[in-house]
Amino acid sequence: MLITSEYLVDKMAPVDVVAKLPSSWFYDDASQVLTLNTSDGRPPAEHEMELIQRGDGIFVRGKHHVTVVGFTFRHMQDAGVSFFIDSSDGVIMDVTSWGSRQGVRVYGAKSVFLYGNTLFRNENSGVYFAAKSVNGLAVGNTAYENVKGPLDRYPTLAEYRTAKGQDLHSREGACGSLPAKVDVHALHATTLAYPGRPPASQTAGVRGWLDWLRGR
Repeated sequence: MLITSEYLVDKMAPVDVVAKLPSSWFYDDASQVLTLNTSDGRPPAEHEMELIQRGDGIFVRGKHHVTVVGFTFRHMQDAGVSFFIDSSDGVIMDVTSWGSRQGVRVYGAKSVFLYGNTLFRNENSGVYFAAKSVNGLAVGNTAYENVKGPLDRYPTLAEYRTAKGQDLHSREGACGSLPAKVDVHALHATTLAYPGRPPASQTAGVRGWLDWLRGR
């Protein structure tokens, strides 16, 4: 909520921003009151509530050649996966990250490669490259219903170009049919079964990535 344009630019009161934006919240330290606006407008008591005390699912700082494959993250305070300052040459593949501030955060980290990830319903971005995160590459990922999305709330590419002066050589269309959305209820049910389930093989995902690299 504190990073929205409504709060930073329009100077709206925090509780008013929460009232305007679904899937947002604000905690007042002075009064110790938590204000929530749920994603569907129903009362908070009709939802399953979680307290997350870990900022990131996987946090990498100052490390190199780290590969993250096949994890599912939800409702993290910051990001499902975060490659942070002075990290480099990382790979994030076959990761599902949703309901966090950012699906994947790359900040001050060079040469980070994302392939085949599903990043959705995050309150900021699906994937975020910033602070000299040069030579980053995102290929074959699915991202939808993130607050900023690929166009930062602009409905068309032309309007985004006019306002931002960026992506002047991008093109709209010709992307094929939209991918199926993840069934979050089924995903949640699957996570509840994790403790008694044997480890799943990631061979298929790894093989798909290697085939892509080889041009198959």
